[in-house]
Amino acid sequence: MVKPFNPVEVKPVPRKPVGAGGEETVDNPNCKDIAHAIIGTWRSKDCETASQDLTRRRTYVFGRHDVAAITYDL
Repeated sequence: MVKPFNPVEVKPVPRKPVGAGGEETVDNPNCKDIAHAIIGTWRSKDCETASQDLTRRRTYVFGRHDVAAITYDL
């Protein structure tokens, strides 16, 4: 007899923003507009010269409290 599969709901653990030393951080009200302005995905407009034979394209994804992803394609 096969037992029925009961799915388990897994919720992500909320992460508090931390500094480089692991200390808790808070939003700086003086930087609120700047921080809000960079949230999103940023890509190199064109391929950039990395060396005589290589070009590169960079992509950054900024979240509210961290950098979600960085890709560097050669």
